Amino acid sequence: MRIGLWGAASSGKTTYLGALKFAAEQARGPASWKVTSKDPAALSLLSQLAYVLASEREFPESTQANTRLSWSFLGQKQAGPMGRSSQVEFALDLLDVPGKLFQDEWTGNDEDEDDLDFDGVLSEPSRGMSHAAELVEHLVACDGIIYLFDPIREEAEGDSFRHFNQMLDKVVSRTFDNGKLIGNRLSHQLAVCVTKFDDPRVLGRAMTRRELEKLRDTPGQPRITSDIAVRYFEMLCRERPDSSVQHIRDSIVSNFYPDRVRFHATSSIGFYIGANNRFDPADYANVVSDRGRLRIRSRPQPMNVLEPLVTLVGRIRKSRTGVSG
Repeated sequence: MRIGLWGAASSGKTTYLGALKFAAEQARGPASWKVTSKDPAALSLLSQLAYVLASEREFPESTQANTRLSWSFLGQKQAGPMGRSSQVEFALDLLDVPGKLFQDEWTGNDEDEDDLDFDGVLSEPSRGMSHAAELVEHLVACDGIIYLFDPIREEAEGDSFRHFNQMLDKVVSRTFDNGKLIGNRLSHQLAVCVTKFDDPRVLGRAMTRRELEKLRDTPGQPRITSDIAVRYFEMLCRERPDSSVQHIRDSIVSNFYPDRVRFHATSSIGFYIGANNRFDPADYANVVSDRGRLRIRSRPQPMNVLEPLVTLVGRIRKSRTGVSG
């Protein structure tokens, strides 16, 4: 089972990876989770990313060199009526690549060294392949894809579709060449994570004032449901019909089967929760500027970081066996 992580530079992929450890440890539901690795380097990176987020209260630096990762997710469901617990295990194998490799391949220049970034599933490298061609092969081989869409970056740069389209065209072409398209679409399961929901520029537009007030009702970190992510994404499309977001939506509809696409409202650090342990609609931003550096106000409590991954795995398993789990 192979899962790829995809998103433009600065969309929060490295932070997302670091948040997976906290998301697993803080999981509250029918299953408990643990993230580990048999690879010392991958385990070290997991610990390092978690340390930067939790202890230094800062965001990890973006990828600067090729990084191979293999993390194992161990899940255990609570005992049922018969007193038996069930276990599930899956591996997340990634090749994290700096954006400069993509920039050089597609534009032929290196003026912007962090123009495009991509994380794809790790497979055996092929000799003589360009970096970008290898990345395409990785993504083609995935069973599922987690795509991180950053609305803050899109508002500032307006170039999300360029990054999305460049890779998607290559993946579709290569999959067609392999004879692996289902009809005229990809077979992949797709999780679209609309990121940075802890930012008032996102949540404040995605939800009404009344909806924000209702988040006070439950102690601790509130959970934003997938329908809010869909509604917000569609709102961005309606506001600017000729925008990059609309083109991304059209590409998703055209290249993925609708029953294989899910949206998630994601935050790698969660909301700021005060001493009363309640969400405050007037004070929930969890990032502050400290002498020119962005810092995290409170301990990271990721929202919808592990869930897209677990959901993808369940859907892939169901498509293979007809049984979810």
